[in-house]
Amino acid sequence: MDAIETWLAPVDPSENQNRAAAKRHEDSGRWFITSDELTTWVQGKTKVLWLHGLPGCGKTVLISSIIARLQENKPRGCLLYFYFDFSEVEKQPIEALLHSLTWQLYHGYWKCRGPLDALYNDCGRGKKRPAFEALVNTFNLMLYQGEHVRIVLDALDESSTRHASLEWLKGVSLNVTKPKANIQFLMTSRRETDIEESLDKWVPSKDMIGIQNDKVNDDIRLYVHHRIHTDDSFRRWHGMSDVLYNIEYTLSRKADGM
Repeated sequence: MDAIETWLAPVDPSENQNRAAAKRHEDSGRWFITSDELTTWVQGKTKVLWLHGLPGCGKTVLISSIIARLQENKPRGCLLYFYFDFSEVEKQPIEALLHSLTWQLYHGYWKCRGPLDALYNDCGRGKKRPAFEALVNTFNLMLYQGEHVRIVLDALDESSTRHASLEWLKGVSLNVTKPKANIQFLMTSRRETDIEESLDKWVPSKDMIGIQNDKVNDDIRLYVHHRIHTDDSFRRWHGMSDVLYNIEYTLSRKADGM
């Protein structure tokens, strides 16, 4: 197994997961975590969800909360996830996504390993890097051998190969939309025209969910309230309720969903 990992050289999305989770206030994002939309998706009744919102509205922190919930509750099947990241060049191209998801599936679910073992042997037992199309086909074969696969992707708009990433998603979607499909997607991004036009071809409009400013503002208020009442930096004002209120009100109001 170590040889397969060395050959694929996947980036580690758990680093992004841990960073985002550390930023989250306990109650933020609860409005979506407990929503009917997410519950229906977790139950497998909805195949795809696309969450879109402005830069800075908390999409990555929200997605980390969803991943943490899935890891904790362990619903039936496999969970794969990936964070595109504008601050880390190696986590932007479609190749990074594919190598990471393939390794997660191989490492976590032994029933899916046959196709990748075969590709590894075809590549001289790791002496040659796998061609992109060969790895796409191999990953697809692995997917369909899984009992049930959930794929969670953050920040599609931060992919450096966005067109290729959207084309890959569209290809997988041919099987997502089948009545007995065993694959689900949950994705986030800004509401960019090319992303919306591509997803519109296979994602039902009811499953394209805008992250509302009022919900995000409520999260911001919760976070600011917590910080000014617990952080030692504000201790000098803890007896001045009017000052604390003005800080909380002004920051929350001017954040405007960001």
